[in-house]
Amino acid sequence: MRLFTVNGLLVLFALAACQSISIGSKPQNGSPESKIGLTAEESPKSPEPALPATLMLANYPLSPSDRPTTDAAAAIAHLEGRLSEAGAASPSALVRAGLLYQRYQILGRIADLDQAFSSAKQLASAADAGDDAQLLWATLAAYMHEFEAAERALDRLPAASSAKAALLAQIKTARGQAERAPVFESQLAAGAEFNDLVQRAGYCVDSGDLDCATQHYHRAQFVYHDTAAFPLAWLHTQQGIALLRFGHPDWALRFFDAALARMPGYFLAAEHRAECLARTGKPALAREEYLKIIDQTGGANAGNPEFMAALAEVEGALGNAAEQRRWEQLARQGYATRLKHYPNAYAQHAVEFYMQINDLITAERLARQNLQVRQDVGSYVLLAEVALEKADQAQFCDAYQNAIKTGLMPPELSALRVQALACNKH
Repeated sequence: MRLFTVNGLLVLFALAACQSISIGSKPQNGSPESKIGLTAEESPKSPEPALPATLMLANYPLSPSDRPTTDAAAAIAHLEGRLSEAGAASPSALVRAGLLYQRYQILGRIADLDQAFSSAKQLASAADAGDDAQLLWATLAAYMHEFEAAERALDRLPAASSAKAALLAQIKTARGQAERAPVFESQLAAGAEFNDLVQRAGYCVDSGDLDCATQHYHRAQFVYHDTAAFPLAWLHTQQGIALLRFGHPDWALRFFDAALARMPGYFLAAEHRAECLARTGKPALAREEYLKIIDQTGGANAGNPEFMAALAEVEGALGNAAEQRRWEQLARQGYATRLKHYPNAYAQHAVEFYMQINDLITAERLARQNLQVRQDVGSYVLLAEVALEKADQAQFCDAYQNAIKTGLMPPELSALRVQALACNKH
């Protein structure tokens, strides 16, 4: 995560940190069924993932009373007020675009993201565009996986810009081009800063080390000294996502609840909380949460199709076949629209949806399209998962080996090791 200011406006950029996991994803605490390779008798059982001891500490996560921050409702009201004041004329247009993006990051309104993206692009293309306009456009372009456009904008910034260096590093990570140290020997050094700790936590997750990640997330809450509530809500959400990815939805709930206690309405925490409810046998409660978040982010016809796809699965679990088909159709329409305008940003999650509805031809096409943009470990894993569903052993083994070559072992890749044993037999 990185914090920037644009004309005094705080803009938070968390590239590739908002990864969501489909309800239908294979859990990490057991051997997923395989359509290729091993029989049930040959398949060894995956060990139960251990819970980090850090989770048992009384001060984790810090509550709002332990670490007071600005009242979230008041902060959002202030943001709404500033948006109503910011007109369409320059220079207010730049401030307005930044404010729209900030509100999107909190509430998840798709219309805010679209308006911010369009406005920032237009402002940066002006002949007299300043550094602030270029930085905001680079931030939004990178967030939408328009990496080349982001890099062109960053080329216009001074070489000594710390914001430029930070964003370029994040783009490299998202594209699978980052140079990562194999070990952080002083990972919890006394002088470590918030940004450094959360970046290292992300590396620990990608390396398959939940304990290491949890130690870093825990430490990060103590080195955050600002008064804004959002960064801590974001931090707790990242810990929850890590726990969810490692197969601990019950413990993940604790952190999503903590994030929402500090920042009510924070859409990323809310939608992952709904996912946890679905995974822990509470589909009726999950349904209520998904309906709320879909309404908040734009409604059935203009919201985030990922949440509609998740709701379709919940409706299926509840035995509501008609509602399942309705939400699948709405998700299909939503993805068609988003892919038309932002193919790079939505290809990855669209792959998961098309696998969900068993349209493996479209899923494979999008997975390969995603790989053209991002050659990171997650993109190779996604293609391997599509191949697994297709029972295409050659494609699976190729994608799996490419994922292994990254030197990382996120839980999603670890879950494929049983199926990968068959690759060694051929």
